[in-house]
Amino acid sequence: FHMPHPPAKTNLQLWAGSSAIPEDSKKATGGEDAHFVCSDGSAVGVADGVGGMWKYGIDPRDFPAYMMDKCCHSADVGNFSLESTGSPEADKLPDTKRALGILWEGYRAARSEGPPGSTTAVVAALDDVGHRLGVANVGDSGIIVFRRGPDGLLSFVLRTEEQQHYFNCPFQLTKMPNEPNDGEGDTPKDAD
Repeated sequence: FHMPHPPAKTNLQLWAGSSAIPEDSKKATGGEDAHFVCSDGSAVGVADGVGGMWKYGIDPRDFPAYMMDKCCHSADVGNFSLESTGSPEADKLPDTKRALGILWEGYRAARSEGPPGSTTAVVAALDDVGHRLGVANVGDSGIIVFRRGPDGLLSFVLRTEEQQHYFNCPFQLTKMPNEPNDGEGDTPKDAD
């Protein structure tokens, strides 16, 4: 796999693109996934809506789509508080703060203003100076990192680990109908 070198602005670059191709059985509804790439390309996110929400009469794409839209807005305008992420791990991992802050803002907005639903989610973002990539992952969504070697070829570097409570039950960000905004369950503070 070979890609041409783009002009470098910093030592680290995030090349991002997105496309949603739903399974055949979900083409009529557009699938259950949502994603964003912020306008300057420094942050990306993917949310995988929980199909089981249909049994509650809830479109499983609405909550993740709303949350990813709010994450994108937060990344574009820098509207998040790094100190209020709720994660004790954030101070230990400064490169993760921006990704976690973006995910928290999207989740907060979705919980307070958005439609009901449930989703796994992952956000990856370059730090403010573009030297480190931080990732906030909740559930079985994930990120794979490739790095260009001296030969110009991309090689696999790392992949995030899935988070599951038990088999086929990943961590999920959820808002149920008529649930208070401070409901229990998984939150971005559970992100790895």
